[in-house]
Amino acid sequence: MTDFSASVPYLPPSSNKIRTVVRNRIIYTSHANKYRKQFMQFMASNYVVDLQKFAKECKDDFVATYVIEITLYFPLAQLINKGWETGKAQSYYKTMDLGNREKLLNDCIIKSFGGVFDDNVYFDILLHKRCDDINPRVDFNITKLPSGEMFGIPVPKRRV
Repeated sequence: MTDFSASVPYLPPSSNKIRTVVRNRIIYTSHANKYRKQFMQFMASNYVVDLQKFAKECKDDFVATYVIEITLYFPLAQLINKGWETGKAQSYYKTMDLGNREKLLNDCIIKSFGGVFDDNVYFDILLHKRCDDINPRVDFNITKLPSGEMFGIPVPKRRV
């Protein structure tokens, strides 16, 4: 098994704000493109050696599978309804679909590795929502497994 871990100090926008339709094509919004650029610059500046090492280990390994664990740390104000104590809010927690953050984030992660693998090889995706007022961020860990055997996929015969 091989692992790659990173911590990025930028939270992705919700998927409700990342796509728009222009001339019958779905494209990323300027908000999403800004996040992608910011994410890529941060990864290139802070993880370039580790990215290259992990990408080299993954390149041309066509039977490997991957497990990704993502933890998003939000400021408390983005998680809690301040009207809860006065009875103005029906729920203590704000409505926030954690899964709405995943697609853009996964696209950014894959792109940071130079496209040596795609998210079609993720067999487990674990998402966590946490609170951190001081250091909002995204932490992620990718584990490369030698095959899909633990997911019930037979190890393929060697291709000629």
